[in-house]
Amino acid sequence: MNTKKKIVVLGSANVDISARTPVFPRDGETVTGDTVLVSTGGKGTNQAVSAARAGAAVTMIARIGNDFFADIPAKLYERENIDTRFVTRDTEHGTGCALIEVHTGSGENRITVVPGANMAVTAADVAAAEEEIAAADILLTQRETHPDSIAAFLAAAKKHGKKVVLNPAPALPIPDEWYPMIDTITPNETEAEKYTGITVTDDESALRAAQIFADRGVRCVIITCGSKGVFCAEFEKDENGNTVPAFHARIATYRVQAVDTTGAGDSFNGALCTALAEGRTIVDACRFATTAATLSVTKAGAAESMATRAEIDEVYNRFYHSGKTITPMARKIAAEHHLFWRAIEGTGENGTVTEADVRRELKV
Repeated sequence: MNTKKKIVVLGSANVDISARTPVFPRDGETVTGDTVLVSTGGKGTNQAVSAARAGAAVTMIARIGNDFFADIPAKLYERENIDTRFVTRDTEHGTGCALIEVHTGSGENRITVVPGANMAVTAADVAAAEEEIAAADILLTQRETHPDSIAAFLAAAKKHGKKVVLNPAPALPIPDEWYPMIDTITPNETEAEKYTGITVTDDESALRAAQIFADRGVRCVIITCGSKGVFCAEFEKDENGNTVPAFHARIATYRVQAVDTTGAGDSFNGALCTALAEGRTIVDACRFATTAATLSVTKAGAAESMATRAEIDEVYNRFYHSGKTITPMARKIAAEHHLFWRAIEGTGENGTVTEADVRRELKV
């Protein structure tokens, strides 16, 4: 009996051409890179692979071209056991493509995307998958397909009473009528600022940005903040009908040496939906997803870098349920720096993490 939770992903399919370079070129400049990698990407595909590897049964709604690039995502879907009944071969548009520069020192990236067939995904493509949507545990989409397809996806979710997560990337305008149909929105700090006008620098500003999303109709807001972890907030109506925070929290992350940050946000979103579909609380789902995202940046590539369930569980269980202790001052310092202290080797009695251990990790 298949006990995996079912996730339907509406999204993009790209071929990523990544070049690793010790320096990003300036305008008109040519630099020499180290390596080149041709792989599968697109936020929808990355998130589908992340969810599948994290333990979900995934169905994909997408379009690929009728060109030689199309076989790359098609073969990936097959390897990852992703249901492709609703992945269409488009005869008029090429497969989406992304040109990616990855800095060998920092792991940061610069990306140029050519959408191709992704922008040909239609409301009819969504309608064809309505039975799958009705049977899903959770739905996931982004902003890399045609807006008509996203509107149809949100409407189908509402029709069938399904929770839907929108990753608003890239940060294109969101119609007002979409917001009440979105259960959870997952911008990063930059995207949150573009949508709300609030520069997210701490928990207070993150909550103000989240409140704006909530006032527009979104129930749960998750803002990913890179090495500073994740801010999440859920909202409810008070006795006067006002939208107010039910709770909010900061989930810290642990630090690793990043090899390639491409796809980290996608890894987070796919794993988040898997955890939510399994009935985890929003805080626990964010912990699970943060673990997946952190693991992904230690590998090169996008879809190929997504962590498996075994990898996520091993790290998650070791750091979130390790029984470690920490001194009060060390905890205070770790919280101020959003440091995931469970990942620190403690030198105190019985392995307790001390102030010196935290400061050593921060190199203070």
